[in-house]
Amino acid sequence: MGDPAPTSRHTRSIPPLVRAPAAICAGILLVGPLASCRFNPQVRTVIRGDVDPTGRAWPFAPTEARIYPLTRLDRDASGQPVIIVYLETVDRWGDFAKALGALELRVYASDRAISSSPETLELSWPGISMSNLEENAAWYDPASKMYRFTLGGLSRSGRVYDAAKALLDREASSPRQRLRVAASITAVGPDGREILLQDSYVIER
Repeated sequence: MGDPAPTSRHTRSIPPLVRAPAAICAGILLVGPLASCRFNPQVRTVIRGDVDPTGRAWPFAPTEARIYPLTRLDRDASGQPVIIVYLETVDRWGDFAKALGALELRVYASDRAISSSPETLELSWPGISMSNLEENAAWYDPASKMYRFTLGGLSRSGRVYDAAKALLDREASSPRQRLRVAASITAVGPDGREILLQDSYVIER
């Protein structure tokens, strides 16, 4: 159902997650919804290494994860559908806080035309390391103060692929499919104990 997360961002058999500079992505958001960011230069100093999220309590640790409504379907440079996910993690005061831990992203599909149609898990991206400083910085979008992920390889699920194409087709009179993106972060809360942060967002029209 879901491929294991790659151990290195430079060696991926399927490019499920693509990073882009924040300034370019912010500009593309203003140009149109079908543009795609697939650039990978590092524009900020990258701190390398791993962080032990169980090392100590931190009062400003995230207590909530939100999939922001900027999350949407798009197309990559070759015209294939991708899902762009904006993930916000905030502390107990509602201020942005970077997350440390393990992230999993999932995509579910269902048919709006059939009220009893079950929602099924179709794709997953497990084992995304938010405790690796280089990876964490690469996913972070300074312009939006959120994490930004581009999920590719949707053709691994025919149901997701067909739904994505239908939802992207502006000429279609009544797309009936819907996709739900879910995120789960296993992190450490402000008191030093393990905490599970979850949220989901529905893409439909």
